[in-house]
Amino acid sequence: MKIVISGPAAAENNKTSEPITDPDELRKLDGVAYDADVCSNYLHGKLEEIGLIGGSLRIAYDAEAGGLRVITEYHSPRALKPAELQALADDTLAQWSDGIGEGAFDQYAEETGIWINPFPIVSDRDMRVEQVDDGVKVARKRQSPLLKAAESGDVEKLRKLLAKGEDINARSRHGLTSVQTALLSRQPDAALFLVEAGADLAVRDSDENSLLGLACMTGAGAVARALIERGADVNSRDDRGATPLMWAANRKFPELAELLLDHGADPNLQDSQQGSTALMYLPERSGVSLELTELLMRRGADPALRNHAGQTAAEAQEAQLAARLDGAWSYLVSDEEAATAREFIALLRSREG
Repeated sequence: MKIVISGPAAAENNKTSEPITDPDELRKLDGVAYDADVCSNYLHGKLEEIGLIGGSLRIAYDAEAGGLRVITEYHSPRALKPAELQALADDTLAQWSDGIGEGAFDQYAEETGIWINPFPIVSDRDMRVEQVDDGVKVARKRQSPLLKAAESGDVEKLRKLLAKGEDINARSRHGLTSVQTALLSRQPDAALFLVEAGADLAVRDSDENSLLGLACMTGAGAVARALIERGADVNSRDDRGATPLMWAANRKFPELAELLLDHGADPNLQDSQQGSTALMYLPERSGVSLELTELLMRRGADPALRNHAGQTAAEAQEAQLAARLDGAWSYLVSDEEAATAREFIALLRSREG
């Protein structure tokens, strides 16, 4: 069963941001595609259980409308019900706007100077959903029920499934084990149970996040402690070079940050992407950042360290605040938030020595 979902797309000059409307120029973009990742990789819940595959992004020229459309095509082992089709359309739209579509055509823009936007601001979204029986058979792969129990946080079911012989390290179609699924689903009790039940603690996700990194992202303090007790590296790094301490700071978990520091986390490590320290990972608009800043600097964090752009923590945070206040979304920054941010930046500056 083939399901085709499409919506309006747009193109613009990558340097001038001028929209491209010439039909001849738009026709040249017909067939441009992104398939390095697919939308079906990000389906969850009941849609994931169906076993849909595919979901790349392809651009087509709509001669009748004189514009571009983005097309995403899936294959399903069965026909989808109307409510399922609507849910799939909603998820696909989310992927065009904030998922894989966000950077799908960046490389094409670098190579050609033309940026393709699969989710432009339009008055009429004109979403089209078509389902046709194309005769293609899609094999339905069995997924361990352990993963669903981990996602829902059903510890009792996890216990029963393990007793029946389910593999504690079985992976989802996204390559995640049950303990990773529990952490990402913010089910700390289930994650802790799986850690104590013997789950593989060396697993990493596609972003190279360790289990300790995931625990610090999601605020799973008991899980983090259990992992550290079992030898987890408190200075492990993900694919951008970020450490668990950086994520604990960024997600505003002072207790987790203190736990990591108590067990040897280095507050002055810098990530490989921007050279940011844990102090630079702090969200400048949060009052919690003041507490975390005091904690980090009390435990040796150096506010005078500079990132790859040559900025100290205060300068980096000041640049972020300025961008938020000067940008299109500045109206979302309250006076109280701005005042807290300035207090935070002043605290950083006062400790630069």
